[in-house]
Amino acid sequence: VRDVTRRQRAEKALREREELLRMVIAHIPCGVFWKDRRSVYLGCNGQVARDFGVAGAEQVVGKTDAELCADPAEAAAYRECDRQVLA
Repeated sequence: VRDVTRRQRAEKALREREELLRMVIAHIPCGVFWKDRRSVYLGCNGQVARDFGVAGAEQVVGKTDAELCADPAEAAAYRECDRQVLA
């Protein structure tokens, strides 16, 4: 019984922390994003979506900067930043 109660408390605490993190990312006044090693967007907040001129994060996820940027030079600059971060 103790193990179940302890686990339930831990799961509740984890859900609360995840929700807090989601709220912070959603409402922070700057762009927040994360990508995989191939520079494909895995997630972002609304500010990143607005910066790309799309309606929401779901339109960014699964794409690269080359697909999202109107200017190829801008996309190349972002890709170079990604390479530096990975290095």
